[in-house]
Amino acid sequence: MPNSLGGINLAQIAEEGLRVLSPRLAPLRMFTRDFSMDVKEKGESVTTRIATDLEADDVSGGFTASDATSTPYLITLDQELGKAHAFTQAEISKGGMELIRRTFFKSMGNAVGKGVTKALINLVIEANFANKTVIASADFDADDCSVLAEGLDTLDVDDSERFGLIKPAWMGALCRDNVIQGQNTSGSDEALRENRVRRVAGFELMRYNGWPTTGQTTVEGLSGFVGAREGLLIAARLPAVPDEAMQVMYAQNLVEPESGFPIQFQVFYVPKERKWYMAMATLFGVKAGPGNNIWRITTA
Repeated sequence: MPNSLGGINLAQIAEEGLRVLSPRLAPLRMFTRDFSMDVKEKGESVTTRIATDLEADDVSGGFTASDATSTPYLITLDQELGKAHAFTQAEISKGGMELIRRTFFKSMGNAVGKGVTKALINLVIEANFANKTVIASADFDADDCSVLAEGLDTLDVDDSERFGLIKPAWMGALCRDNVIQGQNTSGSDEALRENRVRRVAGFELMRYNGWPTTGQTTVEGLSGFVGAREGLLIAARLPAVPDEAMQVMYAQNLVEPESGFPIQFQVFYVPKERKWYMAMATLFGVKAGPGNNIWRITTA
């Protein structure tokens, strides 16, 4: 199948677009588990498993085998997100790659990346994760991070890959904390120079501004959450490459490098409209994991 459009190479454009896409998808690698690029078989769902906690046995008299158990989590691949722009033949010939890069990727990459992230955030509700701490943005500080870590410790949540995703106002308050700003205690001037804090109380922290503005998370005042990566699960599969007989003339499958998330780019021409359509799409599903693995930060 050809892979050029009037001297414009689709693969080259797609790779360029990932630089715009990355900031929106980067959080996913931090707070999810199982991007499931191993899900290569056909089907509408995939089951992942998380091992059940075990207790040691008294083996002074020898070993007694016990059943190995795990909890299955069925993830249905029921969400297809995408975005498309149409360009007239005149726009393509006049604008070339620069027009496509400026208009196509900045708008579509952000839209798809933010949509996937919102689908995961929408799972962080009381029905899935009961533990929460009410913290006003102006009050959020290093002590609060320590208290949240202690809460997860009491629930035996793994501390090797803990994360925190918070709104900008909460990150701003943390950066203004005297303990954080004091290099003699934090060992870094990042809060002062970059207005961000990467790691506090065992959490890899990231601010994010694409939070849902409607739905249950908004009703419950969700402003951030911390936890371990098994708390949110996601499975994804590249859409099937269209048959050559269909209108799609070019298709390019890519994996976003930061998150490992699969994206498909398509280009097709509609003769009746005399327009080139350029689109991106992804197929995925999300699922809430073990309830103790996420601790919500709310305003109420």
